[in-house]
Amino acid sequence: MVRRSVVMVLIVLVCLGAARPVAAARRVQVDVVILVDTSDSMADELTALCAGRERLVDELARRGVSAHVRVLGVAERRACAEERVTSLLAEGQTAGPEDWGVAVADVARLYDWSPKRLRLIVPMSDEGPKGGDPVDEEDAQAISVAVRAARAHDVRVSPVLGTEFSRQVEPLARDLAAQTGGEVFIAKSPASDLVGGVRDLVLKATATAREPHTLLDAVSTPRDVAWHGDVMSTNAMLALLMTMVLGVASAVLGNIVDTHRQAFGMTRLGRMSSALVHLSQKVEGALAPGEWSRLSSRARRWVAAGQVGVAMALV
Repeated sequence: MVRRSVVMVLIVLVCLGAARPVAAARRVQVDVVILVDTSDSMADELTALCAGRERLVDELARRGVSAHVRVLGVAERRACAEERVTSLLAEGQTAGPEDWGVAVADVARLYDWSPKRLRLIVPMSDEGPKGGDPVDEEDAQAISVAVRAARAHDVRVSPVLGTEFSRQVEPLARDLAAQTGGEVFIAKSPASDLVGGVRDLVLKATATAREPHTLLDAVSTPRDVAWHGDVMSTNAMLALLMTMVLGVASAVLGNIVDTHRQAFGMTRLGRMSSALVHLSQKVEGALAPGEWSRLSSRARRWVAAGQVGVAMALV
């Protein structure tokens, strides 16, 4: 009975480990630079972004993404866009408040990106990427320059189009996103959908980074785990469910073996099973400090405690 209880405890621990993908997979770190067209037509979008910025970071954290979010005005400071590209990156080519395509290129090339974080630029506007409307050849050229800069510096670009965006802007925004591995979000009601839209853009940009490529990548550390109530409760329910399934399967298999033990023992598989059980008992005895008669009782207790500590550390 004691041995079966130990086995069930180990099964619970293994199941908790198996539930790891729900917890966070591997926590992803990303630099998110949001470039805001600060013209009056984008006032609703900027207000919604500023009001929901902290919620955006919290929601990403709950989904395993550690995001450093920075909001920059293209050429003007307004609300939570307390810095502007034209002053932060004075050596760039950005000039007017609606030069968001030019600003993408400048940020991709000149921004102080963290070497250990993914890089994402989210430009927000409703007009052409070079000087606003009307959209002309200069706008297309600005997008081409932005694409080259983003790809050269491993930056994804996911534009957000405001509610009053010019229809000629959408193809340019989609082209920029497609060529840099990003997505496009179109805000319909900024107060209710903007923060969720930007959150989804970040999650899509970081999705590939959360897929483990090697065995070591798949091993989580305490820093990778999301210690949120909903995550932990989901893991606990999964562990309980898997433990019940494995427990029932173990009981059924044990009953079958007990019922047909004599016939099973006569088969080659039965003899191999008996030999393995005998070998495991000898190994268990050799590893059990209680069987080590040459050691004092105190030494045996210390060895047993060390074994438990090693086992817990490995788990």
